[in-house]
Amino acid sequence: MKGFIIGTYVLTLALQCNNLTASAGFAAAIENIEIPTIQCEEFTIPEYSGFKSFMSYKTFGKNTNQHKLQQLAVTDENGFRRVKDYYVIAVGSFFEARIGQRIDLVLENGEVIKCLVGDEKAEKDTDITNIFSRNNCMSEFVVDLKQLETTVKNRGDVSFFPDEEWESPVVKVILYDEDLEDIWQSEE
Repeated sequence: MKGFIIGTYVLTLALQCNNLTASAGFAAAIENIEIPTIQCEEFTIPEYSGFKSFMSYKTFGKNTNQHKLQQLAVTDENGFRRVKDYYVIAVGSFFEARIGQRIDLVLENGEVIKCLVGDEKAEKDTDITNIFSRNNCMSEFVVDLKQLETTVKNRGDVSFFPDEEWESPVVKVILYDEDLEDIWQSEE
């Protein structure tokens, strides 16, 4: 795919997912620049409250892929479990995501939260669409409860994380055909 990255992460995502439409002049100007294509699938999320819950990273049984991923993750200064720049989250089976797969949450306010799938919510714990949990949450962040930021812990919702613009519902999910191994190789 030929294209030109113009400074914003969202535009980069659009280019990588083959979603950019350009004017003839723009297309001609970028004709000789190659951009690697990352295969991805986009999902539009039905309207909901925007609630984003959390779960302890200690809930995963040993010898599971979830536990193995947590061995690679670290707890950041706010209590979130992360691998490099990616937050670890759980999503419903609707997305058919594998543990360690790259997934982005695109919020209604334009914010993009870069994540990795750390767990798949059990179908018995989600609605009929297998997108939302019983508490109307579509993304559950994996955290260290002892270090979790007080405001988030008290409200039960990471939307209120004070250092980010997360107080907005997820309107789109982008699931990449890329996982941890691909991420480590591309950043070396």
